[in-house]
Amino acid sequence: MKITKSLFVEFLQCPKLAWFHIHEKEKYNLIQEHLYGPSNWECGGQEVEDCVKKLFDSVVEIQNKENISSAIDVTKELINQNSSVLYQPRFEYKDAIMRADFLVLHNGKYDLVEVKSKNSIRKPSKVQNLKDDILADLSYQAYLLRKSLWEQFSGKAYLYYLNKDYIKRWGLDIFALIKQEEVSSELWGDEKIEAILQEMLEVLQKEKSDFEAIYPYNNEDYVLYFWELTPKGSIWHIPWIWNRKKSLYELWKTYILELGNKEKQLLLSAKWEVSKPYLYVEDYQNHQRRIEKSAIQKKLSQLEYPLYFYDYETITTPIPLFDGSGPRSQVPVQYSLHKIEKDGTITHKEALIEWIIKDNRAIIEQLYKDLEWGKQWTFIVWFKGFENSRNDEMAELYPEYKDFFVNVNTRTFDLMEIFSEGDFFDRNFLGSSSIKKVLPVLTELTYEWMNIPNGWIATEVIFKIATGLIQGEELIRARKDLLEYCKQDTWAMVRIRQEIVKLLS
Repeated sequence: MKITKSLFVEFLQCPKLAWFHIHEKEKYNLIQEHLYGPSNWECGGQEVEDCVKKLFDSVVEIQNKENISSAIDVTKELINQNSSVLYQPRFEYKDAIMRADFLVLHNGKYDLVEVKSKNSIRKPSKVQNLKDDILADLSYQAYLLRKSLWEQFSGKAYLYYLNKDYIKRWGLDIFALIKQEEVSSELWGDEKIEAILQEMLEVLQKEKSDFEAIYPYNNEDYVLYFWELTPKGSIWHIPWIWNRKKSLYELWKTYILELGNKEKQLLLSAKWEVSKPYLYVEDYQNHQRRIEKSAIQKKLSQLEYPLYFYDYETITTPIPLFDGSGPRSQVPVQYSLHKIEKDGTITHKEALIEWIIKDNRAIIEQLYKDLEWGKQWTFIVWFKGFENSRNDEMAELYPEYKDFFVNVNTRTFDLMEIFSEGDFFDRNFLGSSSIKKVLPVLTELTYEWMNIPNGWIATEVIFKIATGLIQGEELIRARKDLLEYCKQDTWAMVRIRQEIVKLLS
């Protein structure tokens, strides 16, 4: 067995994930899709590496990448020739192999350069240590270089990553886009790396049952360990604690997994007493739909007609596509809008970017017209944190519309809060306040029949339109599917509100 850089990082993230990587590759690939969606994230990383190439002169790319042995020999030969910059060189030491991003010759020795398509490399704390995956990644690479290059390795390791403060203006400034930081002193030493490698070699070849006996579930991501979605009607679907991993793990260790057994209610209540999670479990076990009518009525009574239900679709890329955007910015490139008058009349408007564009100004100008700026109406969204943040960004990008976006945010009502704050409970929501979980319980609508059934796929299609990767009949179909998907999002809000009003009457 050969240990790669990705396998090393995965083992530290979750040993079971590394086991899947070796023994059940199909499940491993499905786990990756669950974590990151169907988008091709390698392409995003490649774009950043291509930008970094332009920072150097005389870059030599290692060929024969699929033939590891040959790539290692070519790397050695180029190093012996003192090539100034090597791109994707290969190295091997005992049972460990790796492909680095760049080796850069400086004062007769090679520095390691690792490229990340991220705009943050450190944990958000006072200490601001390197993120765990990045630290493991760089430590592994530096170890192999110390063992493979010996005196030819300078011992210096650099991270090149995206500058989160960079804003694209009239073309791409690569020198401003890419940040550089030396992290050599933060990396692990040989002893720690070798201990991890030895452990991997000893355990990763074991049968699943033997491996799980050594590495039982220990509060890792549920899907990474068990390769299945969290069970319906389980502790992982209790709102208000599902993201508190320590609390969930304590419950898991008591084997309080399924919520439907009333005999286990006291075990849960002993920990949580009279709280929202306790009430959730109580309602779940009683098969009871709970509607806090007075609380919901109070929220809805504050809404002034007309009601504007709107939703954005955005595009985000490591390298900014549009003027005025930055790395990983969420740029609105489509919206759907349903308007309800006081007499019940419903109208719909929408907009979507054209083929190959440089900015989203046309979308913002159309939105300004469709939301009838100057009126004191109510704007309704599902999870206002997202739409309001985009509006704040658009206000900064287009100062002439700042007052407009401030007014929209001020008068925005979040329909999701009726469910996320516990005013409306139904066990069939599975503890979620996602519109795709609430919608089929309260209405006849579903996303299952749509050509674009979720946001991951919508983002991919939007990217293809924005960059000109599709045209002709395919472009026509893609635009039709995107408009249909976004329209479904706002119509879903309309229908959910209609059903809530019925239940209140």
